Amino acid sequence: MLDRMAEGVLLITPEGQVLFANAASRRLLGLPDDATGCERLWDALRHPGLQELTERAWQTGAPQMREITVQVPEERIVQAQVMSGDVHTAEPTVAIVLHDVTELRRLERVRQDFVANVSHELRTPLTSIKGFIETLLQGAIDDPGHNRHFLTLVEEDVNRLARLTDDLLELSKVESLDKPKTIQAVDVPRLTQDVVASLMPQIRAKQITVTVQPDGRMTEAKGDPDQLRQVLWNLLDNAVKYNVEGGRILLRLQAGEGSLRVEVADTGIGIPAEELPRIFERFYRVDKARSRALGGTGLGLSIVKHIVEAHGGQVEVTSEPGRGSTFQFTLPLWRP
Repeated sequence: MLDRMAEGVLLITPEGQVLFANAASRRLLGLPDDATGCERLWDALRHPGLQELTERAWQTGAPQMREITVQVPEERIVQAQVMSGDVHTAEPTVAIVLHDVTELRRLERVRQDFVANVSHELRTPLTSIKGFIETLLQGAIDDPGHNRHFLTLVEEDVNRLARLTDDLLELSKVESLDKPKTIQAVDVPRLTQDVVASLMPQIRAKQITVTVQPDGRMTEAKGDPDQLRQVLWNLLDNAVKYNVEGGRILLRLQAGEGSLRVEVADTGIGIPAEELPRIFERFYRVDKARSRALGGTGLGLSIVKHIVEAHGGQVEVTSEPGRGSTFQFTLPLWRP
C-alpha cells in the first residue's frame, strides 16, 4: 500500500539511516532503489533544509512542516511533514511524509500573474478615460478645437476595454470546456473564405495579397464552427496586423491521415526565437508597445491554443525576424 501511494513516505533513524522508503519518496528525492538500510539519507540527498527539519522534529518531539525545493532528478517543490516516534520498530525513528505541490504552486503563480496582468490591462485605458473626462469637465467640453478629439480618444479606450472583456469571456468559456459543445462537419475552405472576407477592409488598407490553397480532397473538419471561425480570425488578424505594407499571406489546407492541417503564413515582422515558447501564454506580447498600438489584448493566441487542443488538435509556430511567421494547427477530419 505504501509503495503505491502518490505521497512519499520515509522511515529513518535519528542519525539518518533509511529504514524504509516507498517508490514515491525515492522518485521525489532521487534516491536509488536500494536506498533502504545501506546509507545515511543525508549522504545520498544532501538537503540541509530537510535535515534541519528532521533534527528539530527529533529534538522537540513536535511535528514539523515546511516546503522544500529538491533539484534531483528535476526541480520540484515538496511539502515535507516530519514526525518523531516509535513506529513498528524497537528503535527510535523519524517518519517523513512528502507531498509534491509543484503543480499547485505553478497554478497559483499563473493565477497571480493573470490577476496582475488583467489589472494592468484595465488600469491603462481607465486612467486615460478618467484623464480625458476630467479635462472635458474642467472646460474643454466647450472648446470646439479639442472636445471632439478628446471624445474620440475616450471612445478608442472604451473599445479597447470592450475587446479585452470579450476576449476574457471567450477565454474563460473555452478553458471551462473539455471539448466543444457543438460537434458537426465544418467546411473549412468556406469558413476560411468567410474570415478573409470579414477582414478585407484591413487587408486592402495594407495592400496585402491573400492566397488560399484548399486541398482537393475532403477537407471537412469535425468541430464547432463558431470556435473554429474564432481560431482562423485570430490567426489571420495577427497575420494582417504584423505584416508589412504590400506583404503576402498564404492560407494552405492539407488533408492527412485522419486530420486536416491548416497553415497561415505571412511575410511580416516575425518573432525572435527566444520568444516563441511563450507566445501562447495569456497576455504575453513580443512587442508590448506595438501590440497595444494595434489594438491587441494579448489573449488571441491563448484562445487559439485552447480551442485547437479542445478539438483534439495541436498548434505550432515557426518564425524568423524580418521574414514572417507560419502558424499551423491540426483538426480531426469529419467521418460520417
